[in-house]
Amino acid sequence: MTAFIAFKYEDCIQLLTDGAVYDHQGVLHRIMTKSFASKALPFVVTGRGNLHMVEGICQAASVFCDERGSVDDAVGFLEVAAARAGTRKTDLDKVFAHFEIVACGYSERLGFFTAMFVSNEMSGLPAFSLTMMGEQLVGAPDLNPSQQAEVVKMASETPMSDPAFLERHGVAIMEMMRLDMEGTVNMFHPDAAKCGSVVGGKCTLATVTKDGVTTRDLKRWDDAIGQRINPFSSSPNVSIFGSKARYLTVNENHDGRKVI
Repeated sequence: MTAFIAFKYEDCIQLLTDGAVYDHQGVLHRIMTKSFASKALPFVVTGRGNLHMVEGICQAASVFCDERGSVDDAVGFLEVAAARAGTRKTDLDKVFAHFEIVACGYSERLGFFTAMFVSNEMSGLPAFSLTMMGEQLVGAPDLNPSQQAEVVKMASETPMSDPAFLERHGVAIMEMMRLDMEGTVNMFHPDAAKCGSVVGGKCTLATVTKDGVTTRDLKRWDDAIGQRINPFSSSPNVSIFGSKARYLTVNENHDGRKVI
């Protein structure tokens, strides 16, 4: 599972993504920018799930946008892509190549918009049909209650209605998502629960305005290619024990004895 957060505002859209590309065992194979932006127009596409499907559709949509010089035409491209993917549903089911595509942009016809299509209906959306979404769209590992309380605290400092929210707090939210080490079976592959932590590589913020898209990395993690993502790799004083894989920090007290 990868992670994206898209917040739509009156004058922009903020899209936050991670950069990890991993296999069904959770081994990191590549770190990439997962937001595929138009070079000149206010349009950016991202996705989750099968890399071949996501990368192919996202790249094609952003290139088509530039070639046609129209965000509305790019939206039409995604509508056609969704319908064509539906004709391959049987093949996608056989090899567990499920995915979802998210587009963010601005056009004179639509204004600022976020749109999404998925390859199955487990998300609650109709499969293979481009759907216009609301102001907040999140696809990521679930936060536990204490982590959700942390996000509430962040929102008390910088309201989510402020376009600066993800710039100020996005990395911290992604850091919390990295702590989901157990995973859950999801819509993409039945072995997803075996992957462990899957949010990683880097945290990238794409900002869509009427003038175009700007993209910058907010943070890069020290995740190693060829290994599973370990959110505690930079904290050697962390011990793991118990059936629920709880993480406790071991500190030394004043007389040198280690205490938990």
